[in-house]
Amino acid sequence: MQALAESEFRFKYFPVAWYAMDITFQQTNVPTGACKEKKLYYSGKHSLYGHEVEVSVVTNGFAIDCTKFYKGSMSDK
Repeated sequence: MQALAESEFRFKYFPVAWYAMDITFQQTNVPTGACKEKKLYYSGKHSLYGHEVEVSVVTNGFAIDCTKFYKGSMSDK
C-alpha cells in the first residue's frame, strides 16, 4: 500500500481515493432450460442474457476484488 500511495496513479475526480467499486454486466449465451429459468438471466436494462459482478480496482487499474456472479435480472441499485 505504501508504494501505491506514493505512485503517480490517481483517480481523476477523486485523487484521495484508494480504490473504486463498480458493477459490470457480462453477456452470456441464452441459457438452456425452461423459460422461467431463462428469465432470471435476462437483463431488461441491457436487453441481453448475462451475469452481473461487482469489481474493486485500485488507482493503477488492477482488480483487487471480484464478487460472485449474480443473475442478470438482479438490479444493481
